Amino acid sequence: MSEVHVIRARKMSARERVNMPMRAWRAMKKAQGTPRQQLERILEFAHEVENTPAALRALIRIFGMQLQAMAFSQVVRQTANRVAVPHAFDDLFFDWYASLTKAGQKIEDLAPDRHRPDDIDMRRDIIIPQPWSRGRLAQALENLAPGGEWGPWKSEPNHQLELLLPMRIVLVNGGNHSLTAGIALDNVGVLKADLVVDLSTVIARVRCDGEYFRRTFDDAAIGKIASLESAAIWEISRLRIASATRSTDTTTLIRKEQEMAEKQKPKPPIVKRAAILLKEPEKATNTDVKKMAARILDDQKNDPEPHKPAPEKAAPKPKPAPKRKK
Repeated sequence: MSEVHVIRARKMSARERVNMPMRAWRAMKKAQGTPRQQLERILEFAHEVENTPAALRALIRIFGMQLQAMAFSQVVRQTANRVAVPHAFDDLFFDWYASLTKAGQKIEDLAPDRHRPDDIDMRRDIIIPQPWSRGRLAQALENLAPGGEWGPWKSEPNHQLELLLPMRIVLVNGGNHSLTAGIALDNVGVLKADLVVDLSTVIARVRCDGEYFRRTFDDAAIGKIASLESAAIWEISRLRIASATRSTDTTTLIRKEQEMAEKQKPKPPIVKRAAILLKEPEKATNTDVKKMAARILDDQKNDPEPHKPAPEKAAPKPKPAPKRKK
């Protein structure tokens, strides 16, 4: 019978026990890789579901909800009673006034604000308020909770909302604390956007590599990413636009081809009349000639490319004359 060797593990010191969570965290961060590598893996997954628009929209929501939670909790994590809140778009993506084209066009040139009403669904769309006062947030949460002094939560005139398309991210320019409380307390409803900005043309001109936002025309960096979540939202939105464009182009091409095929079909009366006149050409009238000439012109208009002439068949070789018997 073989011997059994018992190996006694060294007892972990108090210092090692304290540092163990930090070591585990560092190991996890190392396994995750750099922001650029993480973004590459995110986009690999996005490409797997790119043919399903709802799936890409859900991915944007996943990263948008992470941004929302970080914005909600920022003031709670700080030691000061107030925190400085920069321009929301700049905080999420890059400088609003950065030049994006060779001609020096900015976001306001490529995607001007549209002052028109647009519905915002509190459950579907990602609303990102940025509460800046611990006291105001505490007051809003207490008084808007069920049974609170302010009564049920409702939309207020000071709620100023800016809807960014196509990602459907909502920036808040007024009413940050009550909106935070309303969303956190699981209120639902439809709000009205004060401004709607369609960033589709901007997204086509700016890409993100996981470290910087870059202009596509010269690849110059226009800003370092604020978070991996913002970078993911931007690049998934680029993929959504590209996928939708390809799908639209393909659908349009198929429809045009079908319409052309239908146009090129001769109408039944012409076909029937042509069959009769082939057998009895003496019955052709001036009207018949005009209709068939018009048909030939339509064919030429729909298909202007000249037809290749059919290859000429070689003349059959003459059979050799039979030899006479002597």
